[in-house]
Amino acid sequence: MKKLALLLIISSLFVASPVLGVHNSAGWLSECKEGVKFLNNEPCDLAKVNHCMGFIIGADQMLSKVSAANKDIEINQLYCRPFDLVTAQTIRIWVEYLENNPQELNLSPIETFSSAMTEAFPCPEPQPSK
Repeated sequence: MKKLALLLIISSLFVASPVLGVHNSAGWLSECKEGVKFLNNEPCDLAKVNHCMGFIIGADQMLSKVSAANKDIEINQLYCRPFDLVTAQTIRIWVEYLENNPQELNLSPIETFSSAMTEAFPCPEPQPSK
């Protein structure tokens, strides 16, 4: 049952992006750069800011749930999200990751978001059982 629920959550993110007109990470980079402008108190397109924030919040919550489920079934977590991480930090992390990895701009946004979070917040290596 957990696997079915996770599959439905993940697939909904792949379906939502094309409907909103953003098909890959390059499109989301454009949206989320507006989010960074907003965070820097610069003039920005608020519709794009809200679009970016909605994706970030949804992707972060979904990947957190996947990581928690992986922990429950003893599979390595994707990343170890700090409890006090806020959306503003997450936007900056993802935008920086995309700018530093332009070869990944054609990938799906959930792939690059997951990679950015894994790079920013790696989990400690599991200790061997004694």
